[in-house]
Amino acid sequence: SSSGATFNFVIKSGSNLFHGSAQTAWQGRAVQSDNITPDLIKRGLPAVSGNQYTRYTDVKGDLGGPLVRSKLWFYGSYTDSYAGQYITGFVSERSGGKPEVFYTKLWGPTGRLTYMVKENMKVDFVTQWARKLQPYREADQWTTLEATRNQDYWGNVSSFKWNYFPTSALTLDASVNRSGTWTRYGPNTTEIRRTDITTGALRGAAIDTYGTPERFQYNGSASWLATEHGRRHEVKGGFLSFTDSNYSDNYGHPNQQVYRYKSLAKETDYFLHPDSVQVFDYPVTTNVVIYYNSAYANDRINLTDRWTLNAGLRYDRYSSYLPEQGNQGTGPFAVKNVYPETHDGFPVYSTLSPRFSTAYDVFGNGRLAVKASYGRYSG
Repeated sequence: SSSGATFNFVIKSGSNLFHGSAQTAWQGRAVQSDNITPDLIKRGLPAVSGNQYTRYTDVKGDLGGPLVRSKLWFYGSYTDSYAGQYITGFVSERSGGKPEVFYTKLWGPTGRLTYMVKENMKVDFVTQWARKLQPYREADQWTTLEATRNQDYWGNVSSFKWNYFPTSALTLDASVNRSGTWTRYGPNTTEIRRTDITTGALRGAAIDTYGTPERFQYNGSASWLATEHGRRHEVKGGFLSFTDSNYSDNYGHPNQQVYRYKSLAKETDYFLHPDSVQVFDYPVTTNVVIYYNSAYANDRINLTDRWTLNAGLRYDRYSSYLPEQGNQGTGPFAVKNVYPETHDGFPVYSTLSPRFSTAYDVFGNGRLAVKASYGRYSG
């Protein structure tokens, strides 16, 4: 339902030999050219101008191998990176208007254990963590360091998967997965928020929020190759079920106020002319839980050496509810307004989606085929 690319990552599982690698990268300011001339500086362009690059570092490593030969293997990796740059006009008030470096730090450990229960059965456990620290988010020429938002993001994806091959023609698998994030956007000062209506300049504490979206997912599938009445069949079926929740807290601004000013043309101090005060009824908690269940079955039949038929059916079902949420009334301008948990009054969406296709090789040499298909898709 969203535009863009979808990625599927397959993580290494280790083997009976130890394998590893290490990699590091570094770039400093000296690798970037500079076309700021003395004449441009005289005209008012700062010597540190544009999105000037400062430093980039990246350290990575991985290792995999046996814990018990031919039975239990491990794989692990780690990455640590930093990137910094100047942004035109981005300064700190505390340092008297000195340009500040906007930077991002990333950390990412990954681990996997693979256990061979028996010759035709194995289980896998994978966990992958990520942390992103970007303390001056939304920095620009109108927003000083103290007015930016401090982003501290933690994310995790963990999965337990079972694979079983009872026969050479039958494959079974099932998995339990959990993914989620913990993200805090915090202020970099405790001063009252101020904004200039004319230019959009910002000072004081940014809004303080915390969010923890989370998904638990369960899925399984089966694949069976068979020959019935002289016809080859490839039968597949499976199910997918998940529960999504999207909990968030909005703590608001200091004293739940924003002071608004209206500067005049050519003024460089944007906060001389008070205009109004905006007040908020934070803190507020919101949450929504969505259930999704689906199942499918498909049979690919080779009716003859030239004629193939595909027949499938899919079922999808969405439902939702609202946990308890609202406003506890603790803010200076807030009125308590808490909504109790409710499961009533929300629509349930369900649909059956049939899909059929057929292909006929006219001459039997693969050079000319006649195809027809029908499918129903629902989002």
